[in-house]
Amino acid sequence: MTEKWMTYAEAGAVFGLSPEAMRKRVKRLGWRTTIDNEGRRLLLVPEDAKVAPGGGRPDIRTGVPNPEFDRVVAELEREREARLKAEVRAAAAEGEARTLREVLQRTETALEAERDVRRTLELQAGEDARQLSHFETEALAAAAEREGARIERDQARRDQTQAELAAEDAQRDAAESIARAEQAEQDAAVLRAGIEQLQAQLDAILAKPPWWRRLLRR
Repeated sequence: MTEKWMTYAEAGAVFGLSPEAMRKRVKRLGWRTTIDNEGRRLLLVPEDAKVAPGGGRPDIRTGVPNPEFDRVVAELEREREARLKAEVRAAAAEGEARTLREVLQRTETALEAERDVRRTLELQAGEDARQLSHFETEALAAAAEREGARIERDQARRDQTQAELAAEDAQRDAAESIARAEQAEQDAAVLRAGIEQLQAQLDAILAKPPWWRRLLRR
């Protein structure tokens, strides 16, 4: 026969052995085995394997292969394999459920830790907001104080500028008054000189004899 993958029941039917005896034979001969997509254990029957004549498992009473017996055995084997697959699926489902429960527990733990972190951050944010409000209040007060000081300095500079302008105006007025006084003195001096000149001329005139006296002397 050619190489072929078979279940233990199928191979037992070919070689006239029970599935359990077939397992022992496969283990003894070192034949290859695998598991298919349906979870069934398969064995690879080599080309040089010797097949029982006529096929089927011999009847223990007559020694003649009995196909009906093989059919029943194969059916039982299929049922056993179905139960095994169902048990495997149930175990896998239980494992998945256990894994899901563990994941759920870890997730809940992580969420609780995240909530704790969020609460801590919210408390810290509230404290930071209060400190920021306090700092802003102090900053506004300091800014208002600086602004008040600046206004006072500006007012002082304006007052100083006005005082300097007033002093300059006073100095100009004083200089103009002095200039006017000096000009008045100069005008008075000129006037006095003119008066003195006129007085001298008058005195000179008065010092001369009248004109009628000069006529009498002639």
